[in-house]
Amino acid sequence: MVLSGALVLASALPAPATAIIGGPEYETRVVISGRSWHIGLDTEYAAMDFREWNTGIGMEWVRDDGYYATAGSYQDSYGADAYYAGIGRRWPLYEAGPAQLAAGAMISVHYRAMRWAYDGAPGARKLVPIPTPVVTARYGAVALNLMAIPSDSPGGYGVIAAAQVTISLSDFL
Repeated sequence: MVLSGALVLASALPAPATAIIGGPEYETRVVISGRSWHIGLDTEYAAMDFREWNTGIGMEWVRDDGYYATAGSYQDSYGADAYYAGIGRRWPLYEAGPAQLAAGAMISVHYRAMRWAYDGAPGARKLVPIPTPVVTARYGAVALNLMAIPSDSPGGYGVIAAAQVTISLSDFL
């Protein structure tokens, strides 16, 4: 379900992504979602058994000036299929040959499960806007995105650190 949902979402986005990021001159990247760590959650949430392997797939379209659009799907921390679309910008901090370190921020909208229901199943699904700081380490066609996502815990404490790998398709298209 995650793969088929991501492919439908991603196939529908090149035209809007082009409009958002401007013109056909952009790099196309495959996004592979993977790992998350739930840090500093309040006691109610700290006792829960969250999924910390949040597998998924998506796409990212990146302009030379650092603006980008992204969309895809993944298994969220509750084990439910989740979908996202977002825009953002990264600024280079360090560059040496094919290596680059960049930092930035994005705003994304996720359709995902919210908290646990009483029977242990994921709770209601919602559209959730999420502002996210991003650090990206890149070497050639491969990059690692590290993100700090605010937690939805009742006390508002904690953060979910997440990692994605992206691979450039622009050399192959």
